[in-house]
Amino acid sequence: MARVARRSYDERVKTSILAVRVLAFAGLVSGFAPRVAAQVPPSGSRFVEGIVEFPKGTPTDESPTVVADATGMAQFEQHRAVCTPDGKFRVAFAPDATSGWLRLEARYLYLERDVAWRSDETVDPALGGVVLKPLLGGAVRGTLTSTADAAAVEALAARFAGATVELVGTPLQPGANPETRRVRVDAHLGFECGGLAPDHEWSATLAVPGFVPLFAESLLLKPGEVTSVRWPIRHGATLVGRVVDDAGVPVSGADLDVLSDELLFVSVPAEVAGHRRSDARGEFTLTGVPVGRVTLHAHRDGYWPTHVVLDELREDETRAGLVVVLPTGNVVTGRVLDPERRPAAGARVRVVQARTNAPTLEREVVAGADGSFRLGGLYDARVTITAVLELDAPAANEARGASDPAAGRRAVRAPQRLRWRAVVDGVEPDRRDLEIVLVPGLTVRGRVFDDLGRTITRYKAGARRAIGTDPHAQPIVIDVDDPEGQFELRDLEPGEWDVFAYGRGIVYAPPRRVTVPYTGEDVVFVVRRPASVSGIVLDARREPVAKALVEIAWDRPQLIGGAMSTETTSVTAAADGRFEVTEVFPGAVRVLVTPVGGQKSRAYPLELTSGATRSGVEIVLDP
Repeated sequence: MARVARRSYDERVKTSILAVRVLAFAGLVSGFAPRVAAQVPPSGSRFVEGIVEFPKGTPTDESPTVVADATGMAQFEQHRAVCTPDGKFRVAFAPDATSGWLRLEARYLYLERDVAWRSDETVDPALGGVVLKPLLGGAVRGTLTSTADAAAVEALAARFAGATVELVGTPLQPGANPETRRVRVDAHLGFECGGLAPDHEWSATLAVPGFVPLFAESLLLKPGEVTSVRWPIRHGATLVGRVVDDAGVPVSGADLDVLSDELLFVSVPAEVAGHRRSDARGEFTLTGVPVGRVTLHAHRDGYWPTHVVLDELREDETRAGLVVVLPTGNVVTGRVLDPERRPAAGARVRVVQARTNAPTLEREVVAGADGSFRLGGLYDARVTITAVLELDAPAANEARGASDPAAGRRAVRAPQRLRWRAVVDGVEPDRRDLEIVLVPGLTVRGRVFDDLGRTITRYKAGARRAIGTDPHAQPIVIDVDDPEGQFELRDLEPGEWDVFAYGRGIVYAPPRRVTVPYTGEDVVFVVRRPASVSGIVLDARREPVAKALVEIAWDRPQLIGGAMSTETTSVTAAADGRFEVTEVFPGAVRVLVTPVGGQKSRAYPLELTSGATRSGVEIVLDP
């Protein structure tokens, strides 16, 4: 039978968007699936036959198209077939296709999820073939209008044809997924998008450079109906000006956003809202600005954000000579030096400033060739500054060798990334000439091997403040997936740490204590391998005991803290009394059995070695 697995909304939307774009480019569709020219499948194609069950209330003008969407195949190789009036279809997958999806393109109907197809799973056409059961949705049809003369309208059609209309559906009920559809404006200044879920509230937006963005919100669709949208095309106003700081110096790269009463509560892409950026001279030109009252917002890292309110913008007006001032605010300047007090060129300098009743400010800059940095746009509160420099070990040795030739000749154990870091708390927001000296060794690296010398490539590594230094400290744990089995614990604060490693398929070793800054060799763990135990449970007459609970327990120190604890693992024996337990601690263990409806047995001792596979174990219960 054909697989009934279905793709999620996001997967379906992505595929639908690609299909619509390709067909629109070919001039075949305008948002829903019309009748398409007959396609001749290649020789040897794999045909799929079936029927689309029209839900009650489907309008008579519905004519769905079924698409054979082969996984990994180009869009133009998809085969489409228009359903017969009674819903039957026959589509073809390419001869070399092994899997794919059956999709539906229609004016009203839509599938909650596309239906999976595999070449090794067939449905007998005599039994009706594949049955698609779509839901009845609605459609949105849009028309762009203009009061211009015929020649101007023809020019507008050339500008708008092919532009993308984005429709976003927000679920009206909790638990449903949002949907996004995109269609293109046709040569007649119209568009149509079908198969939209009526249990979503839809909005539509369209942005064309040089024109006021168009939008429609709160579109509530009715099943089996087409909702019309009429959009008047407007050029809007143009804003021309420049961005400067409070000393009058031009500010390049400032982001500008235009918000109007029309767009204030509508979620639209930045380019739709009039997003632009000032050039190298601080100048900007914004076109397609909505008329009426608008607010021009400007912001750039290193400055306080600002805004300018502009009243009574008129259609086709150009308002020039605007000056937007970005206040510099408080500024911290300084230099970052490496552990040998040389300029730390390229160091990343990050500032965090917590503010009362306001979002925390976070900003990052890169130190210059001389290690200098400037952090502007700060408010009146102390800040925390973190500086980090990462570089290859040979490069670090070369940097040191410039001042210490002997250091440059020291042997490098293995190429790796070094990470130097420093944190300065409580910095005044107007501090000048702050000097930050990076500290080496705040990173601890290591590797994990099993007791056969094999590299463990996937596991978890972590570190915890040594017991007694901070009783409330939480461990730092990372997932490791490295072909060389190496872990790297970064940004540890100075002090004593217990480093550990654990994971499936390994038995953790006792933690290793290190002192940070740490400049020693890699921390190496040699771990034992879990054992497995299999056998049979017998009663006193040596008859198999069915469905008994088999537990294996052992004692060992906890990973963090070192206190002894008891661990267990268990399985239920089969009907013939047989069992197999994996991931068992290699050492002294105890086997306990609880028959169905009976009491737990005494402990049966076993001694296991690393990686042992103990089979043929007989657990004979006492009478």
